[in-house]
Amino acid sequence: MFVDDEQSVLRSLQRNLAIDFDVTVAHSAAEAQTLLGGPGKFDVIVTDVMMPGFNGLDFIEVTAPRFPETNFIVLTGTSDGATCERAESMPAVFRVLNKPCSRDQIVAAINDSVAQLARL
Repeated sequence: MFVDDEQSVLRSLQRNLAIDFDVTVAHSAAEAQTLLGGPGKFDVIVTDVMMPGFNGLDFIEVTAPRFPETNFIVLTGTSDGATCERAESMPAVFRVLNKPCSRDQIVAAINDSVAQLARL
């Protein structure tokens, strides 16, 4: 699942990654929580940090305990060191990627995350 409030980012991710992955998108952390309450299971959730209302790191803090078999990848466009440090210190966060990042970086992060989950 990809969580981002920027429509263009989600469209691009969906278009570029649908060949490799089953892609679900959420336009906010609240929408992602609704989707998580459904029948599907998400191995990896890629979330933006800066979103209105409920930011990505708060979303991870609330969501990760309910879904311990899900890894989170953080996409951040901020250069704020405290935000990156907070993300990297969160046990559920598998990797932090800086926007903009390449398709190859996202694919590698997701594949590495899935491989780690398979070893558990």
